Amino acid sequence: MSIMEYARPIIETCIALISVWELLEEIAQVASFVGCIILSILLKELKLLRPGKSCLLFVLAAANGSIGVTLPFAAFDPCCSSADYTLVIINMLLPVFLLLLYRVGAEVIKEFRRKERENADDGSL
Repeated sequence: MSIMEYARPIIETCIALISVWELLEEIAQVASFVGCIILSILLKELKLLRPGKSCLLFVLAAANGSIGVTLPFAAFDPCCSSADYTLVIINMLLPVFLLLLYRVGAEVIKEFRRKERENADDGSL
């Protein structure tokens, strides 16, 4: 038997893992992106923002979920390095962190406007 005959099952396994991994990667990235766009639109319309603790818990849940989805593939894939899987996690979490920044910015602007109104009301008395 030649070396290629021994390596064939490993190569076929790697190709199968890569194709499943790429499909799940694309689905996760699209879901993350679309979900964050929907949440940002809903955040814009809210009069009362959620507390910072619940937003932080949302970000931590998203981070744990994305790590939990990619970790089994990274652990059992003999072909790809862990850096390949880290890029997937970064791509999934980038919209989530941008959404968190959007929420923090909205809170800062809301607080600034509230103080501005208070100052204007105090000046008119």
